[in-house]
Amino acid sequence: MREIEPWPCFYRFRQTEVEILLHNLNLQRVNTILEIGCGIAFNAVLLSAYAWRYIATDLPEPDPQTHTRGMFLAQRLLDIVGAKNIELVDCSATDLSKIESESVDVVYSSYVLEHIPPSYRDRVMQEIHRVLVEGGIVITVVPNFVERAWNYLRHYVKPPLRGIYRVCKYFYLKIGKYQTHPFVSFIRIKSSSSEPRKINIFPPPHGFYESSLQELLFHFPGRWDKLHCRNKFKLLRKFTISWTIPWMSRHTIYLYEATRGLNKKLGGRFPFKYLGISYCIVAQKAKI
Repeated sequence: MREIEPWPCFYRFRQTEVEILLHNLNLQRVNTILEIGCGIAFNAVLLSAYAWRYIATDLPEPDPQTHTRGMFLAQRLLDIVGAKNIELVDCSATDLSKIESESVDVVYSSYVLEHIPPSYRDRVMQEIHRVLVEGGIVITVVPNFVERAWNYLRHYVKPPLRGIYRVCKYFYLKIGKYQTHPFVSFIRIKSSSSEPRKINIFPPPHGFYESSLQELLFHFPGRWDKLHCRNKFKLLRKFTISWTIPWMSRHTIYLYEATRGLNKKLGGRFPFKYLGISYCIVAQKAKI
């Protein structure tokens, strides 16, 4: 499984997220769950116990712009774990025509909507509304504006740290007796690239946006709430599953795992539910 892990500690992060998510949902086993944007289908494996039939969808081929991994990786993971009730369906979130109308009890998506152009998101919600049974539930996990705010901090703090690192490297290399130290070999390799480093005044957007500022504005909770409400969904609950960490990395996973109890206890309370790097919405299909 390690060879298909998208980034370091991915499995640990997603497992902790799903644990906190389920704590907030009190989800009972249903007939059919549809996941939009399943990636390598790791979340599908974790959630498949809550459905007799689990449909995991995504784009068929890898696409860096939408952060799509390709369905072949999802199939490899399912082959490894031996999941029996998970079906892989290649389709776009804007076109769920392969899924019958009013055939799904729960629709779940995690960090998907931000990778869809804002002008197409209403279409996605309309498709979700179509495939859900009457009274069906949609569970949406999206990034919060707080995550983008922390990203600005990371962007501006890194250059000074890089400068300190280079100064330390300079003085370290001056000491001849340490020339054979493994650390010296490491920093020589890291600094051997001749490619000029591109300098950006603002951090680049992660999702499908023109700029990081636009991304920040679109990720406010009210924006995500309105997207659901104007497409005939009734908001049932809002919470966060990660207010105790500033970002996801191999360095913050230890803090995240250690504070999962705080995320479970306070993630659904004001003001914590608006201060996490993620924002979760549970909404019910309303009659048109």
